[in-house]
Amino acid sequence: MKTKKMVPPGELRTAALLLRFHSTRPTVGSDRFMSYAKTARALGITYNEAQHLIRQALKPKKPLTFDQRARLLDGEHIEFLTSPSTLEQWAGLSLKQRTILFHRRFTDKRIAVTSLRKLYLKHKVKRKRVRQEKCLPAHVRDNYAQKCLAVLQQLDHARDTGHMIIFLDEVNFTKRSVMAREYSCKNTNLTLDQEDIYTGYRSVISTMSEEAGMVHMQIQSSAVNAEDFI
Repeated sequence: MKTKKMVPPGELRTAALLLRFHSTRPTVGSDRFMSYAKTARALGITYNEAQHLIRQALKPKKPLTFDQRARLLDGEHIEFLTSPSTLEQWAGLSLKQRTILFHRRFTDKRIAVTSLRKLYLKHKVKRKRVRQEKCLPAHVRDNYAQKCLAVLQQLDHARDTGHMIIFLDEVNFTKRSVMAREYSCKNTNLTLDQEDIYTGYRSVISTMSEEAGMVHMQIQSSAVNAEDFI
């Protein structure tokens, strides 16, 4: 048998009304088919809780005020506030400015700043870092795709003719390569000697192949240029 901890409050109230009145919309004059005690035992709740649920349902409902109706949002409004297109259009605006724009879009609805913030948190809408992407023109993308296909064809030809394919790359080491934050015990911090960090700029060129593994490695004290690669 489900208890009150397993059943949502709305379903628990409905179950209590059905057991006592055989109806989900009873009135004061409706017939009683089950006592409070039996209803409480059937639902796994206390006598006072069953009595409270049923009496609350019998109380006349007060009509919503104009302000309450204006702040009652449906799925359409929630979808509008949390949609990616709306968030993109409202980028850079404060929560107060967003509530004003929402009222201009839906003139019969209003939302407070705190309610908007809670709505964002509920739907996992957070302030995040804006990504900066480099958009290439169409002709540049087409040229890049053609060059990629040409390189793949050259690699296939090199494999077919028995040539060794060498992979080459460069990596740079500076003081920024050291982690600024790291896990440590309470009231302690990991410590590094600055002399070990400020050792200057280091650039490494390394090559490797599928057959021979690491082929060549060169360490330089400056950035790598085209002559170094050659």
